[in-house]
Amino acid sequence: MKNDGRKLSHDTLEEIRIRAVQQVEAGESPEVVIKALGFNRSQIYRWLALYREGGYEALKKA
Repeated sequence: MKNDGRKLSHDTLEEIRIRAVQQVEAGESPEVVIKALGFNRSQIYRWLALYREGGYEALKKA
């Protein structure tokens, strides 16, 4: 089952992005993290790129 991020509040999405990146930074596989969240596989790599370019602030603005 895939989640539709458009149906979630901005604050909820921001928290999901930050927690997902934190899990990957802690050593979890991006594939495992995004599958558990039910989002499209490409999302985790987009979030990681944003984080690497601008830190957690970039994830808040996404």
